[in-house]
Amino acid sequence: MVVFGLNKGGSDLDITSMAIQALAPYIDKKDVYTNAAGKSVDVKTAIDSALTYLSEKQSDGGYFFLSRITIAQTRARRLFSHFAHLE
Repeated sequence: MVVFGLNKGGSDLDITSMAIQALAPYIDKKDVYTNAAGKSVDVKTAIDSALTYLSEKQSDGGYFFLSRITIAQTRARRLFSHFAHLE
């Protein structure tokens, strides 16, 4: 799974959402990059995998939680990244 974070091997909901937004304009390009795990991944695969990660972290009610606290910013970033992916 491709996720994004500030530490090698780490994952962060907000960083992953922002990375999807940044990569979205390049989804149709055939460029391949090497991720922190040393795997070669194309942009579309990275975005699809990151969206799957975000979906798995989202509750049935559509919320993201951190220590039982709803994170509205994360939810908003997830929506922005989803719509950036659709354009």
